[in-house]
Amino acid sequence: MRLPGMPSVEIVFAALLLSSASIAASAANLANGERINGVCAFCHGMFGQGTPSMLAPRLADLPEWYLRKAIGDFKNHVRMDPLMMRTTGMDKMSESDIEDISAYLSTIGLSQDPAFNIEMRTGSVEAGEDLFMDDCKTCHGKDGFGIERKDAPPLAGQQHEYLQSTIELFKERKRHHDNDPEDETFDDYSPQDLTDILAFVATLDNQRFKPGFRFEPAVARKKPTPEADRPTAFDNSVMQIVDIRQTMAKMPISSTVTVDEAISAMRSRAYDLNLRVVGEQHISSEQRSRGINARYLTVLQFCSPSDSHTLINANPIFAGYMPCRIAIVEDAQSKLWLVMFNLDIMVDSSLLPPDVVETAVRINRSMLSIMASGATGEF
Repeated sequence: MRLPGMPSVEIVFAALLLSSASIAASAANLANGERINGVCAFCHGMFGQGTPSMLAPRLADLPEWYLRKAIGDFKNHVRMDPLMMRTTGMDKMSESDIEDISAYLSTIGLSQDPAFNIEMRTGSVEAGEDLFMDDCKTCHGKDGFGIERKDAPPLAGQQHEYLQSTIELFKERKRHHDNDPEDETFDDYSPQDLTDILAFVATLDNQRFKPGFRFEPAVARKKPTPEADRPTAFDNSVMQIVDIRQTMAKMPISSTVTVDEAISAMRSRAYDLNLRVVGEQHISSEQRSRGINARYLTVLQFCSPSDSHTLINANPIFAGYMPCRIAIVEDAQSKLWLVMFNLDIMVDSSLLPPDVVETAVRINRSMLSIMASGATGEF
């Protein structure tokens, strides 16, 4: 019997779940999670908001259990993304690092802000709901926010471009459902069916919106706590956004790679990707020739005439991004770095028509691949 005023078992249980989630987040080192997120930000955004143009999913506010699982799957080669593994050093993450970045991303809190709404302007929501309730809700939940015991991630609030690309991986048997590796569900769907499902999924995140709420990165601005000093084996100098506006990215050159080897590797990789090296300025050499003691600085310029033509035709303002540049620069500790403009800013610009976005995405990933080749000396 429940006495008057006593909360129901369901309410108590829900409160316990929320409490345990808060305890888990507080036990993690959020400051370390923020540092590690500097590596993820190049593709997924400073606050884990995702970048549809790069097919980089939204990570913000995903549950910790799923983030831990996803990182583990990449570390254990269950899922593959060679470029991500080369540029992030994810394989070197310790268990505590995984705990910290998962907790940090899960507590960012932008899912309550209508400004981050996932919208899809094609497809039938009604038809998609029928299909979703028939085949998807059993694992992903009728609200689309996932079911932990089935290792089924949330679909609500996820970029639909990323979901579409993931569906293609399932259809090509390059990804598999954990609870049914032989699942052939997607084989039965027409392209219109999939569009309708994604149209319905795009409505599911609306239930978490709070009228008038505006996202502020409070977690990112928290003052360091004593737990921030906890040692971490993860070196987030592999690659990171270097300022809050996400305008630049940098990557260290391996101590076993010489400058000449880095330049040679970048030239070779650019050739493989049909990008020309159209300029090379040895700025520090010029300074030293004048008797000035200058740190090492060389700038390489890359360009594809056909891609440049496509972008300029879309909008002449993009001439300002050309040619793409990667600088090799020496810091005060004599460490060599590769630095380049974060071209994702160009990709996400509303000035690009949809049919040109694919070109911008390819350029962005090509430059990141060239940068990774220079850092490792491999191509």
